[in-house]
Amino acid sequence: MDTSAYLNMFLMLALVVSLIYAMAYILKKVKSPIFGNRDGLRLKIVENLPIDAKRRLVLITKDSEELLILLSPNGDTIINFAGGDGQKTMQNAMQSPPKKPDGEGKKKGAFQKLLDKNNE
Repeated sequence: MDTSAYLNMFLMLALVVSLIYAMAYILKKVKSPIFGNRDGLRLKIVENLPIDAKRRLVLITKDSEELLILLSPNGDTIINFAGGDGQKTMQNAMQSPPKKPDGEGKKKGAFQKLLDKNNE
């Protein structure tokens, strides 16, 4: 290869790189959400905190509501929900006693009868 081929290859590479930078500049000026400018959007990731290699906490906001989610390979868990009308947490949900299915508590098994007999 002669020097003109190397020069041509270098100029084409410089042209491609400059086109990439020009597109990035244009998209940034247009305020594209691809480049992180999400001012007009309602849904935002406020914070992202890695707990360990597989789990992390993510704070998401939509309008005036905030949602704290634990992301893990086993599944996602909502830890805290704070809305405009108040705050609902997992602890508040766990304070109310769980509803028993119909029929539970009415029938006593043999083991429960034995315990009741010993307590008398």
